[in-house]
Formats: sequence, C-alpha cells, structure tokens
Amino acid sequence: MNILVLAVGILLTAMGIWSMSAPETTRGLLLRFLDARVYGAAIVIRLAFGLILLLGAQATKIPGAAIALGVMFLLAAGMIPFLGEERIGRIMRWWLDKPLVWLRAWAGLAIALGLFIVWLAV
Repeated sequence: MNILVLAVGILLTAMGIWSMSAPETTRGLLLRFLDARVYGAAIVIRLAFGLILLLGAQATKIPGAAIALGVMFLLAAGMIPFLGEERIGRIMRWWLDKPLVWLRAWAGLAIALGLFIVWLAV
C-alpha cells in the first residue's frame, strides 16, 4: 500500500509542476470540470486519493498526517455533490477568473503537498 501512497504524492507533484509551467493549459482543463458529466471524475479521484492515504497510513512516517490528509480528500469528495452543480460552477468560474499568478500559487501548494506525501511514503 505504501507504493500507492508514493504514487499519490508523485501524481500530485507532477500535476503541480505541470500547472506551474502551463497555467493556461491548466485553466483550459479546469474549464472542462464545469461540465456536470465530469464532476464524477473529480469525486472518484478524491475518493481514491483519500482511501489510499487512509489505508496506507500505518506504513508512512507520520500515520496521523496521512490519516488527516486522507480524511481531507474524502471530505473534498463529499463536498462536491453536497454543494451541487450550480455552486461548484460559480466557485470554479470565480477561481478561474483569477490571474495566472493565482493558479501558479495553487500549483506551488500542490507541489508542496505532493512532495510531503512522497516524503511520508519513502
């Protein structure tokens, strides 16, 4: 299971690096998430990350941190249907209207989170 935790960290880091280097492309990809048919993918990804972190927590350097991150991912997955399509759309539009430096800052946070998860798993 530790290899899956490592994979989550690597994936988050890679997504952050990609978003940092190509924020316009990231913006275009995120615009696709305004389509209700794609919400399911966002939920599944968050559920998978959360479950992997929870189930693999005991094999990490700081199990409590992995559990906390897993719970946050699961809560994020649960918030999507709770907020609904209209609210999610408004939040996404607000977020996507921000300048590119905003997207890069969030990409930096994704890189930091991904590297932390990699560190937890190694």
